[in-house]
Amino acid sequence: MARRRLLSDDFWAQHLAPPTDERAIARHYTFGPDDLLQIATKRGDVNRLGYALVLLYLRYPGRVLESGETPPAPVLTYAARQLGIDVNLFAHYARRAATRRSHLAEAMRDGGYATFDRVTARAAIDFLTASAQLVVRPGQLAGILVEELRRRRVLLPPPRVLEAVIRAARQRAENLAYEVLTGGLDAPILARLEELLAPRPVGKLTWIGWLRNAPQSPAPKNVAKLVERVRHVRAVGLDRSRAAALPAPVFERVANEAARLATQHLAALNPRRRHAVLAAGAIAVEEALTDASLEMFEKLMASLGRTAERKADERAARLMREVQADLRVFAVSGRALIEARDGGADLGEAIAAKTGWTRFEAAVSRAEALSAPDLTDPTADLIARHKTVRLFGPLLLDTFAFEGSAAVADLIAALDYIRSLYAAGRRKLSSSPPLRFVPRRWRGFVAGSGNIDRAAYELCAFSELRERLRAGDVWVAGSRRYRSFDDYLLPRPTFEALKGSGSLPLAVATRFEDHLAERRTLLEEAAAVVADRARAGDLPHVRLNGPD
Repeated sequence: MARRRLLSDDFWAQHLAPPTDERAIARHYTFGPDDLLQIATKRGDVNRLGYALVLLYLRYPGRVLESGETPPAPVLTYAARQLGIDVNLFAHYARRAATRRSHLAEAMRDGGYATFDRVTARAAIDFLTASAQLVVRPGQLAGILVEELRRRRVLLPPPRVLEAVIRAARQRAENLAYEVLTGGLDAPILARLEELLAPRPVGKLTWIGWLRNAPQSPAPKNVAKLVERVRHVRAVGLDRSRAAALPAPVFERVANEAARLATQHLAALNPRRRHAVLAAGAIAVEEALTDASLEMFEKLMASLGRTAERKADERAARLMREVQADLRVFAVSGRALIEARDGGADLGEAIAAKTGWTRFEAAVSRAEALSAPDLTDPTADLIARHKTVRLFGPLLLDTFAFEGSAAVADLIAALDYIRSLYAAGRRKLSSSPPLRFVPRRWRGFVAGSGNIDRAAYELCAFSELRERLRAGDVWVAGSRRYRSFDDYLLPRPTFEALKGSGSLPLAVATRFEDHLAERRTLLEEAAAVVADRARAGDLPHVRLNGPD
């Protein structure tokens, strides 16, 4: 059975045909001084025009001008006009097969062109493999391959050969990815990967199905369930750096296969592919579960904060109602004091006459109690939920490694300190725990009485952790959403490999000398186009000679 084509005939016809756009024609088909000298050595206008077209076809699209092939009219006209030759003479050249072959051999020899053979095929596969790791669409790979062969001055082979190179490069890229994911894994780790497809002792789900179906609603018990799954997938023993050694699109492609395929379909894959897919899937699931755990932590802390604010608002409203009577006492007493002062009367008797000292003293006592800052500050209510936070906070600290920049070093130190408290089972704080991370609004609650309040200390640390996670100042190893900025960059091994193969996906040359040469070539091409159009009198709004 014939192998299915990767790309259509129309696609290849577009990539292997000469350009017809005026700007593209001018860019690729403008003769330089050396070209004109070489063309001038041919005898007769017919041979000069024919040789010029053979030369141009080698340059772009990078193939042989076939016997009996007539270039598009815009190309033929542009070339003939530069040479000052009648365009119709090409019809005579097209009938001279022997002359065309002789011209082709000469142009290839002088221009350093080579045919596509086994050696160049292997080199093309080596070059395209790096791009095949990043690029999925065969059309994009075909464009990269064709441009590279043109750059190397290798004549383009038939489309079926180019597609064979693309297939080989994609297969090699896939094998490289599988090798990175599973290379060096010992038998116990491979066995634990296979166990992910086995059913759990409890319930109807397989282990991989259980990992996929994690709880979503924010609740302390669900944080524990997420952490349980994280620890289970970590027990497989995979090194997360295997994922970092691959370009992100490659890893995501393999991991998505693990998420997409049902258990029976995963089991049907050949062992090497199955192990690679399961390894990528396990690493991706760990990332997803880590993110889900931290997102649930954020939501729980936000929910506790909203509850504390609501209670503080309700208490403030209640206090306002309770203080109304006392405000009237203060208003009457104050007016009595003012009148007594103005009239020179005794102030004490004025209070006694208007409200009575007993009532006045009771109002002052209530006002002093109600003016305490913790009665209207939601922070006090948040601290009161310390028991709830203890259900999930220490669990997260024990499971995940929090890192950050120098700006949050004090917070990281405080989290490490809290982790050590729970690990050691200590109830009391030391005399000098990390405190520099505590913001001003928390200081009165954490150390207002001279002693460190543990509940306030822990709630402050967890609240700051939530804010720093949201801001991106704190990151977590094994997370996707909360990862370090450096993790977004291209892995250095991949960068070096792409740079070495010349396929680094940048819009500019990676060496200054190459960039300068490209700019110089473009400038010379543009100048040649202007000069050619000037000689032909085609420059718009410009007249270089003629009557005044």
